Amino acid sequence: MENMMNPFVQFMGNYDLTTADYTKIYDEYTSKVQFEIESEINKTILNTMKSSPTSIIITGNAGDGKTRICRNVYTALTEKELEQWDESGIEDIVYNGKKIRIIKDLSELQDSVINKELNHLKNAMQTEDVFYLIAANEGKLTHALLQDSKLAQLFKIIVMQLTDPAGEKNEKLHVYNLLHSSSSIYAQNIIKEWNEEDNWMICNNCKQQRNCIIYHNHEKLKQKEVRMLLNRIYRSLDTTQVHMTIRELLIQLTYLHLGGLSCTDIHSAKNKELQEQARKVYYENLFGHSAPDTLFEDIPAFSEIQKYDPGLLSNSKVDDFILNGDLSGDASSEQHKELFGKTIDTEYGFFQQDLSNYRSLSNQENAGQHLAKYWLPRLRRKYYFEINTTKSGMKSKKIVNANEHSMIAYKHRVNFLHILKENRVDLRFQKDLIRGLNYYFSKQLVSSPENSLYVVSDKLFVHRIVSASDMRWGVETANKEIDYKASHIYLSIDHVFLKINLILFEYLMRLANGGLPHILNDDVEILLSNFKNNLIINKKNDSTMLQILKFNAKKDAYELREIEVSKKATDELNNDAEDEWDEDDFD
Repeated sequence: MENMMNPFVQFMGNYDLTTADYTKIYDEYTSKVQFEIESEINKTILNTMKSSPTSIIITGNAGDGKTRICRNVYTALTEKELEQWDESGIEDIVYNGKKIRIIKDLSELQDSVINKELNHLKNAMQTEDVFYLIAANEGKLTHALLQDSKLAQLFKIIVMQLTDPAGEKNEKLHVYNLLHSSSSIYAQNIIKEWNEEDNWMICNNCKQQRNCIIYHNHEKLKQKEVRMLLNRIYRSLDTTQVHMTIRELLIQLTYLHLGGLSCTDIHSAKNKELQEQARKVYYENLFGHSAPDTLFEDIPAFSEIQKYDPGLLSNSKVDDFILNGDLSGDASSEQHKELFGKTIDTEYGFFQQDLSNYRSLSNQENAGQHLAKYWLPRLRRKYYFEINTTKSGMKSKKIVNANEHSMIAYKHRVNFLHILKENRVDLRFQKDLIRGLNYYFSKQLVSSPENSLYVVSDKLFVHRIVSASDMRWGVETANKEIDYKASHIYLSIDHVFLKINLILFEYLMRLANGGLPHILNDDVEILLSNFKNNLIINKKNDSTMLQILKFNAKKDAYELREIEVSKKATDELNNDAEDEWDEDDFD
């Protein structure tokens, strides 16, 4: 055996921002495509241009893959590689006798050229003498359209398609907004493909394999259980409308695998360096621990991923297992040894040594502080991702599943992801969400035996009561053709919609189960206030029965009470005069 250099590790290094040269991240500097990310939107556009060409505009952020799709279309239709883009940024080709004009980035063109091409596109939609494929940043595109009144109809056609990922396409012009693509789909595909065994066969003949944290990360990331938990984190980003471009994903997932290291770093490492490299394990890299500050600056989503870090929350069962799980003498001792024994990511037994020092009587206080600050956060992450990958993992599966809810700050995240996957909002969740809305509207614990929603003022005057039968619950429509997974559920009442993403779901479920109203309140207050106001505006109370919420000491909650009042008083209330009423008036 000898020191081997893995070409695939070198390839991944092209996306490593910690190195001097990472230009291959940009399609403009690429003469040959080394790695293609499988995507449905790429297939959709290719099939359209091949079967029944129509003009297409692709929008999105820089790094979303717009230029790469244009390159792929060129290659597929001409059957030859595009080694270098024309200096103009425009390529004209002929396919099956039809002219196709490809603009790789509209934003790079001069304003006069942009106006000329957009007017030509408008005319081409009628004459069909040429079909356009245009990559453009949304801001630059809409700005150019607004500068010319002759493009008003084209502007309308484009904007209608930009805002709705599931909407119908115009017959003459299809617009695809890559901001609607779900980052989790691409992350899942990249992790799976990068960890195919063919990419790592050469490592079997490398004498440094046992000391290689890069290979260790591959061995873990190829496991289905680990990938499932990783995918849930990326899905969580989808459900909070955090979009990662493909470029950002490639950079971030490279750091997940390599931690900024290369084969050369592994081969040249001495003992202390090997110990430091051991900290570059995938579950540390994922959350950016020990990552350079530049990585956070270039990938804002890094800070969003950290919100799902299981190492930050203390969990009594998990912490007890980490510190004492080898003392029980049952199957958990085997699990503890397998997870936290002399493995590369426990720094070759240093954790066991520190644990032994903690248990001894000498210098116990300092040893305990070291364990709490240095080891516990890391090993919680290891526990979270790997407890079910141990040989005896099945024996603790029920405990671990329960722990997944308590190890992440978003306690109801798994339930929300389950709702999206099953494409329906179960009755038990509907009841909790109604209870949470009642708590938010009234700022009090409300007793609602009929599971009705009370739309109330700050003084507990009930503007309207919505029964459960008048509520419509649903899950957003996914769109496989553009790699879009459903990211929110909704509540509809008389055509008033409340869009519920993960953050709002978490907030309402916490309120329903005794949570404090100020936590996450800043993230949801405007959305819920607008929903409440629209419900009030949409329905006036013409009854002479005044409905209020009044405290019931026996139930330790507020419940509905009705008081007959004059028509005049009711009208005053409907005209926002409810501030004149005081709760003491109705004792």
